[in-house]
Amino acid sequence: YSLRELCKEFRLKGFAWRFAKPIYTSFAHKLLINPIYKGIISWNGIIAKGEHEPIIDLVLWQKVQETIHRKSRPKAQKHEFAFRGLVRCGHCGCLMTGSINKGYHYYKCSNARGKCSGNGYVRENKLDSIFTRQLEKIRLSDIDCQLMISAIRDFKRTEVDERQRDIERLSKETSRLKGKIDKAYDDYQDGKIDQDTWQRAHQRHSSRLTEMKTRIQLAEKGNPTLYDHAERLINTAMSASGQFTLGNHDKKRAILKAVVSNCTMTSGNLHYTYKKPFDIIAEGSNSSDWWS
Repeated sequence: YSLRELCKEFRLKGFAWRFAKPIYTSFAHKLLINPIYKGIISWNGIIAKGEHEPIIDLVLWQKVQETIHRKSRPKAQKHEFAFRGLVRCGHCGCLMTGSINKGYHYYKCSNARGKCSGNGYVRENKLDSIFTRQLEKIRLSDIDCQLMISAIRDFKRTEVDERQRDIERLSKETSRLKGKIDKAYDDYQDGKIDQDTWQRAHQRHSSRLTEMKTRIQLAEKGNPTLYDHAERLINTAMSASGQFTLGNHDKKRAILKAVVSNCTMTSGNLHYTYKKPFDIIAEGSNSSDWWS
């Protein structure tokens, strides 16, 4: 029994403590660790042998203490299935659930909507092979990959150059605004303009100056661009099948979730949809006029 189960048993048998209150887990725990039941009295930190007869023997007492202080019960082994929750039955739409038979991992319809006889058992290694082949379809040739990466980096360099020119332009505008603020103050000190005119000019130029500084900071920060994202996608497409083959269950699931969707199994055949832009990559890599 756990303490919770033990208290439930107490209530079913009518055991209670003071004022007929039910025995809860905290009180049950105090009862079980109280040494008085083995003939020992503990009072204000002093432990002594009592004059009363022990209610239980020392061996049983020790066994109870070991059970209570055991960190946790042995947990049942949890089996991991690589494609759990990723594939649906093409006949009824229910998820395919994993099971183990004679040491092999299988998937079958969960029958969540009633008995479904459309799919039998499908071995996990069969699904693994099918997914590997589909991931191979988004792998570009080395030449196409090099050409794409080169083009992406050329576009990125152009963007970086444009950003640098923007920073230089904004810096010049910042210097010009600072000069205007200084000149307005000098004119006010020399009596060329009154205080109200100087304050309006100062507020107008300062507001514009703050805007320029913010834009410079954003430009210098250089957040990841569309070209960075495109290069990562190309690298993912190139490495997906290899990483899938070598990866553990979590890695396989992560790759499939990133690349494909709407996976269904119908009469032993897997149907799926490539996510964007991997659908374009798959189509282009199988086309003879990829660059047209």
